[in-house]
Amino acid sequence: MDRITKCPGFSDEFDPTTLFTKILVPIDFSPESRRALITACELRVMTGAELHVFLVRDKGVNDEFIAGLGRPWTDTDVEISARDQLEYFCSSNCKGVHCVTGNVTIGEDVVHGVADTAREIGASIVVLAAHEKKAGIFRNRAEKIVKELDIPVLVLK
Repeated sequence: MDRITKCPGFSDEFDPTTLFTKILVPIDFSPESRRALITACELRVMTGAELHVFLVRDKGVNDEFIAGLGRPWTDTDVEISARDQLEYFCSSNCKGVHCVTGNVTIGEDVVHGVADTAREIGASIVVLAAHEKKAGIFRNRAEKIVKELDIPVLVLK
């Protein structure tokens, strides 16, 4: 890849190929997160960064129902299922771009799950899909995640 040198203010300190080495994309399988994943794939191609996708999965009503049928679902079962779903989502949206899909957290706290995973993998940027904000005075999830992180966050509407 040719280095970006046309900008008069260019310096190695702000070279995107060294500034962004690990990209984290939280996924919820929505059209917005699909857009975030495709944007992250493009950023990965331009910078050569590692691309990590992430999912917070909780045991839902279906999992509890299946557990009542005789075979209880463990956190490991839920995690394996979530990894398979992430792998399929990534392979169908970013053909030819490898994504690391091993980042699954079992729980309900998306904000801390994203922040903890970003720290754990050493992410240098988070590409985040923002959903339509409902009327109200409370912050939406994207705002809470941005506040929780100390690395750059690219928020896509």
